Amino acid sequence: MAYRLARALAVFRDEVNTRWPNRDHASDGWIGDAAHATRNSDHNPWVKDGAGVGVVRAFDVDSGPGGDTEIGLWVAEHVRTLGRAGHPALGNGSYVISARRIASPKSGWAWRAYTGSNPHVSHTHVSVSLAAGGYDSGQGWGIAGGGGPTPPPPSPNPGGRPTIRQGSRGDAVREAQQRLAAHGFDPGRADGAFGPRTREATRRFQSARGLTADGVIGPNTWGALLAAPPAAAPAPRPTIRRGAKGDLVREAQNLLNARLPNLPPLNVDGDFGRATEARVKDAQRAFGLAADGVIGPATWPRLLGG
Repeated sequence: MAYRLARALAVFRDEVNTRWPNRDHASDGWIGDAAHATRNSDHNPWVKDGAGVGVVRAFDVDSGPGGDTEIGLWVAEHVRTLGRAGHPALGNGSYVISARRIASPKSGWAWRAYTGSNPHVSHTHVSVSLAAGGYDSGQGWGIAGGGGPTPPPPSPNPGGRPTIRQGSRGDAVREAQQRLAAHGFDPGRADGAFGPRTREATRRFQSARGLTADGVIGPNTWGALLAAPPAAAPAPRPTIRRGAKGDLVREAQNLLNARLPNLPPLNVDGDFGRATEARVKDAQRAFGLAADGVIGPATWPRLLGG
């Protein structure tokens, strides 16, 4: 199958290489390997462009030479800032993962704890929009003078907060205690003194968020403590059936191809005809749903990965 890297990510990659010409490329990558091919991943070319060519919507940037994460952390914070500023490549379906944190439009581009099996310490993962106008945007990323806002390198901890541990005192400890309590982990009275009870609450919080449970509040734990509450669920997609046409049908056809990779790919033409109806029924049987060929409230979430 023919495939290519999304244009927006080609621009992104070139700007990163221009800014750091001698960086380590060991953990760089875009097209999925055999492991990626077995699961739903933006490294797989399951989205088709108007010519029917598969588009890879993800790129991994090596975090830096010799395990130094400075480049990866800078890139991650820069992409997050661009997402908040409305960069066209960072719409629905986009996100950035770095150092056990994830940010996306769903969280208003606030960092949240990432609990996937790969902590993304050796590299930063960037996925771009599902929409063609986003993934093929030619707008610069401002990494090497290509346009767009360029934020300063991020502080080691969010907002410049210090790393704190048992024995620490002050306003940062008080804030951490308040945030632990808000997340449901009781540290005792928010008195600004990091004692054994606060350390234990921190360890339980870290364990629940998939972080190293060392009782020390550093960059990753601050990021999780500062995470925004889950965004409201998006409005449900309308029900579509045979005879429907348009972008929503095209999205469904792309999703059907991704969910049933062992079947011949559907023609992604935006026309809900006999072949699409039959493939919807195949997917519904695989999901354990009534095979009526209609994509409604029960079928959309399963196609979208719910």
